[in-house]
Amino acid sequence: MPEMYVRYSKKRGKGFLILEVLIALCLCSIAFLCVSNFYVQIRKVNHATAQKFRALQVLCHHIEKLNKAQNPALGTTVSDDFSLAWEIARVAVVREVPVDLVHISVQWQEQDHWHKIELDTVLLDSA
Repeated sequence: MPEMYVRYSKKRGKGFLILEVLIALCLCSIAFLCVSNFYVQIRKVNHATAQKFRALQVLCHHIEKLNKAQNPALGTTVSDDFSLAWEIARVAVVREVPVDLVHISVQWQEQDHWHKIELDTVLLDSA
């Protein structure tokens, strides 16, 4: 009997059992699913950040336009991606310089959600 046990253990050492291979495959697939889920989440955050950055660029570009305009007024603009609205209120002269308070908002829609960035700033009359 001991001879058979020795022969069996020698054969056992030459390869892997199917159960060991299945367990290794399960562990690898679980790790792959975790990494792929993390990648999907990073892509979503990256897209949302890019949209916010583009909205801020539109907002800053429009502030520069308002600053260069001779007599800026209330208005709205709609493009393919963004809806831009602004309000301008003339404030009394501060230190002998006319001041305009500006409230600008940029809106955009992603899937079924609306996003909005608002900014309050001051335009000084350069004249």
